[in-house]
Amino acid sequence: MNLGSIIPPGEPHATPNRSAPQPLDDSALLMLTDRLTATQPAGDEDNDRGDVPGWVMITVMTAIVVIALLTVFREQVTTAVKNAFDSVSGAGKT
Repeated sequence: MNLGSIIPPGEPHATPNRSAPQPLDDSALLMLTDRLTATQPAGDEDNDRGDVPGWVMITVMTAIVVIALLTVFREQVTTAVKNAFDSVSGAGKT
């Protein structure tokens, strides 16, 4: 890309003011060092970190318990649920 096509010759254009960097005084250097080496404050800890795997484990274990109970007591659970629906809907009454 030719800059002559973007900025016509002889046209004034803005150039960045690039002066030499100024040395930092002690307080600015100390503040910069503190910011760069600071850890997270004690009150701002992320307490939710790690909770998701715990909830996943609880959900999976609950599903395993439900499946185990359903395989052992399938007929009793089916009968109990059918009786409950019949009593609510009135289909069991003669």
